[in-house]
Amino acid sequence: MALTKINLKKIAALLNKKLASYPTKKDLDVKLSAYPTKKDLVKELRIYATRFDLQDLKTEIEEKIKNLPTKDEFFKAMDEVMGELKTIREEQQLQSYHSSDQGERLEKLEKIHPGYQHL
Repeated sequence: MALTKINLKKIAALLNKKLASYPTKKDLDVKLSAYPTKKDLVKELRIYATRFDLQDLKTEIEEKIKNLPTKDEFFKAMDEVMGELKTIREEQQLQSYHSSDQGERLEKLEKIHPGYQHL
């Protein structure tokens, strides 16, 4: 079924009516003019970073981090610390074994010599 001229006129009238309810660009510009633009905000807040400011910042950061160790130096130091920790743990296990062995010997001696005196 084909559209007649009357149908097309009705469709056009509905579209015009619907489109008329939307705001125009001019209306939107008027509403948005109340808000500051990005340029206005930058000027107002004075957010400027000159090349010299950035160079000064770079120099300051380099000055602060120059004493930090490199990755290789850090890992080398950590290897040494971990080696010492491993040694300490092994020694601790040996010491605990010796102290438990001595504890058993003391108990036996206390049974033989009550009150820490010979018979």
